[in-house]
Amino acid sequence: MEERGKLKDESTEGAVQTSQQTAKAETQAAERRQAEELLRAWFVSSPIGMYIVQDGAFRIVNPTFERLLGYSESELVGMDPMMLVSPDDRSMVRENAVKMLKGMRTSPYEFRYVTRSGESKWVMETVSSIQYEGRQAALGYFMDITGLKETEWALRESERRYRLLAENITDVIFCTDMDLRPIYVSPSIERLLGYTVEESMSRTPIEAMTPESLQVAVDALAAEVAKGYRDRDRFRPRVRELEFRRKDGSTVWAEVRVSLIRDEAGQATEVLGVMSDVTKRKKMEQELRKSEASLARAQRVARLGNWDWDIVNDELRFSEEIYRIFGLSTRDRVSGHDTFLESVHPEDREFVRKAFDQALYERKTYSPDYRIVLPDGSERVVHEQVEITYDENGMATRVVGTVQDITEIRDLAKKVIEYEEMNKFKSNLLSTVSHELRTPLATIKGYCTLLLDYDKRLRGGEKREYLESIDKATERLAELVNHLLDMSRLEAGLLKLDRAPTSVAKLVQEAVAEAKMRDQGHEIVLDLQGRLPRLNLDARRIRQVLDNLLDNAVKYSEPGTRVMVEARQVGLELVVSIRDSGMGIPRDSLDRVFDLMYRVEQRLASDTRGAGLGLAICKGLVEAHGGRIWVESEPGKGSTFHFALPLERRKGHREHGQEAPGKKSPRSRG
Repeated sequence: MEERGKLKDESTEGAVQTSQQTAKAETQAAERRQAEELLRAWFVSSPIGMYIVQDGAFRIVNPTFERLLGYSESELVGMDPMMLVSPDDRSMVRENAVKMLKGMRTSPYEFRYVTRSGESKWVMETVSSIQYEGRQAALGYFMDITGLKETEWALRESERRYRLLAENITDVIFCTDMDLRPIYVSPSIERLLGYTVEESMSRTPIEAMTPESLQVAVDALAAEVAKGYRDRDRFRPRVRELEFRRKDGSTVWAEVRVSLIRDEAGQATEVLGVMSDVTKRKKMEQELRKSEASLARAQRVARLGNWDWDIVNDELRFSEEIYRIFGLSTRDRVSGHDTFLESVHPEDREFVRKAFDQALYERKTYSPDYRIVLPDGSERVVHEQVEITYDENGMATRVVGTVQDITEIRDLAKKVIEYEEMNKFKSNLLSTVSHELRTPLATIKGYCTLLLDYDKRLRGGEKREYLESIDKATERLAELVNHLLDMSRLEAGLLKLDRAPTSVAKLVQEAVAEAKMRDQGHEIVLDLQGRLPRLNLDARRIRQVLDNLLDNAVKYSEPGTRVMVEARQVGLELVVSIRDSGMGIPRDSLDRVFDLMYRVEQRLASDTRGAGLGLAICKGLVEAHGGRIWVESEPGKGSTFHFALPLERRKGHREHGQEAPGKKSPRSRG
């Protein structure tokens, strides 16, 4: 029984063990199936290419492998892997495969696969030895790194180009820390400063720059750091011109363009910059400033300025001398051509505008003379020379010009003309006076000779006739001499007036009465209009004016015609008019009748005598009294001479023996 029971227990124990082993095997099989399913799922869905190679051919590939190389699974399975490797990389791939099969550890390596379309793709691959279906096989997995390789090549090319540029560029590329100590400097530093790269890297900012430029650099850097970080300013360069010390002891000017390199927090950590040699430009700028200063001095001496008008933007730029000529401050902004025209004299403004428009139309330069009005109200005369630039469409785009103040030149030219006229006057005067003197002197000489040589033969009546002729000739000489003296006094401003309250009516009446006695061949009529006031004047000088005008009226009109004399009060003036019915005066001569030596050359006057001083003296005498004189005439219808005397003495007229301020000589029209 005991034996039977023992056998039963052993049988039961064996069954339990078998059952446990079976359960364990089933569990292991389930776990293996689960692992295989997970591996298969990972193999299929993996984003990297995977494959198994056995006996020199693909046994299995995942979809990513198919997609990257463009082949289907059926095409790949059974294919020799080396057929997909770029010929240039096959030996390297074989070497790694041999190492793997020998159990040697291999690192990921890079090579190129050739896709179905013939495109090369760079991959990074790892291969390991495995058991597949009970036999040795190779498991490979790789990543497509074509994009990374292209980026790497681009970076290498960029670095190569940058290094090539940095080593060959004439400008200096540099990088410093925030204390301006060098971190990098390009080889071109030796061309600029004479120091090698190694020497430059060990130099301090104090050694590299002049004290003034170092201070500029430090201040500029501090100001930029103080501004703080703004994204829009990340790449904005800061430009300064600094002076550096060269190895040979000289200095060089460089334009330095820098940008700040900042960390993720926006803090400036380094200074990156480029230096360009601008020494020649600085010297040229200095020479230009000297030239500009010299030009400004020359313009100031010559009173010649220049201007530039940008028509497109209507911007007008003046040189400093232009501002001086126009009496403007450099703070005054002349915004455009219309603003400039405001300085032109109102009477000349239209002329200047038309001259400019005509130059635009005819596409030529123009050079007008015109007047300008300064802010203080004074007037100047300027000469302008202008050139116009046109674009390809024929539109005016720019106008440049010069303006010269010719006021003094005009005055000098006027004086030259006056001097020339005076010289001509003197020549004519000498000729006329000599003729006027010769006639009465010849008369006096002739009759005196007759009286002396034929005294006993001449009868009393003949002697008296000769003496009367001598007397008349003497009067003519005295009149001529008096005219010359009066003219010289008027010219010198030394004519004295003996003023006294005078009845002008009586003065005119006496002059007319004596004129009638001197000449009975004309009808001289007097018209005194109203009661005329007494004036404070030099009666002898005003009578001289009346006599001269009356004699002219008679001299230049036909016998038997009427000479009309009128005197009247007009406002604050007493006006005397003497009208004849003579030949009249041509219109182009009206402005010159009161000039020295002028005489209208008409047929009726061809035989008249006189030195031509009378009307000029009349003008001088009337103006000496603060009055004015003028003429109205029409050829063939006679002339009317007027002179007006003020009822009250005008402010500023000259006193006895004094020249009035601004008084013009009687030979000019005033």
